[in-house]
Amino acid sequence: PNPLDARIRAAYWQLSKAPGDWVGLAKVRGLLDGAPTADVDDALRRLEREPDVDIAPETDQRRLSADDRAAAVHIAGQENHLLKVDRL
Repeated sequence: PNPLDARIRAAYWQLSKAPGDWVGLAKVRGLLDGAPTADVDDALRRLEREPDVDIAPETDQRRLSADDRAAAVHIAGQENHLLKVDRL
């Protein structure tokens, strides 16, 4: 596994209260010590293909801050802002 994938998972567990909680990608990226955006985007796209990971857009776009928009990852033709992992 890619070390950045593991760092993203670790950041998720630091931010979430329980498996299956949605966490904003802006907060996840904030815990990755300045990892390059393109590398994080690639890692998120890899993780999204795993059965326990979901990445989705915020349904209420009005809730998004400028940081949320900047942290979005483009997958399948849409900007995605949220990460969910279903198991430890």
